[in-house]
Amino acid sequence: MSRNSRESSLEQIIIDLVKSSPNNSLQRDVIANALAINSKKEYRKLDKAIGRLDKRGILSKNGSQIQLRTSHSKLKKENSNLVEGYIQLTPRGTGYVIVEGMEDDIMIPSNDTGLSLPNDIVSVKITGKKGSGQPKGKIVEILKRGKEFYVGTFKRTGDRTYIIEPDQKSAHINFFVLKDNFNGAHNNDKVLFNLKNWTHPKALPEAEVISILGKSGTNDANILSILAENELKADFDDEVEKFADRIPVDIPEEEFKRRRDMRDEFVF
Repeated sequence: MSRNSRESSLEQIIIDLVKSSPNNSLQRDVIANALAINSKKEYRKLDKAIGRLDKRGILSKNGSQIQLRTSHSKLKKENSNLVEGYIQLTPRGTGYVIVEGMEDDIMIPSNDTGLSLPNDIVSVKITGKKGSGQPKGKIVEILKRGKEFYVGTFKRTGDRTYIIEPDQKSAHINFFVLKDNFNGAHNNDKVLFNLKNWTHPKALPEAEVISILGKSGTNDANILSILAENELKADFDDEVEKFADRIPVDIPEEEFKRRRDMRDEFVF
């Protein structure tokens, strides 16, 4: 890719990010986090791209706030050849959409999976077939998220950048986390988190830490991760916990008298 093409691609991603945000406005650091920028060289490229867009009258910059100046029409979605199903994703990002009533899954190349995450219900445009006859497609819309919560490891990647590396079953892409959404997480903590925002396939999705499961690699964190991955609760409502606390643990003497004591017997 030529230098001009790379610059144009970065500019379009910035436009899409700002355009997809509330009020068509974003902080520079939020854009940098979404693009996983953590070096001075990458920050300079970002600032130059914003400067070029400012000069062309597309964006305006007020301090660290980036605002969209002009409206850009969205591409119209084509309704032909659209089907709905749920998507599964490989670690490399290739997707397979399972559609009820279709014999073959629809293969989605990694650059056409859009903003999809595992088990999302998606709308797919069938674009052709592979040599084997398997249909190929492109994600055009996320109809419903497949999960509410995800599990991963909270990691520091730079002076001001933090990401969550999701467990394999949770997602295939890293998430960035802003400081306001750490919720007490520290480096290498295993965390439960949710998707806060995702506006462009070439940018990282934004996450919010919901709870800390423990240090990555410990038994407690591993057990809680398995429960969370399978959407099983590791705790109970306060009312249930209070009821359990009222159940006596000690065995009354009367029970010993009416039962046969096998505690010292070898039983199998």
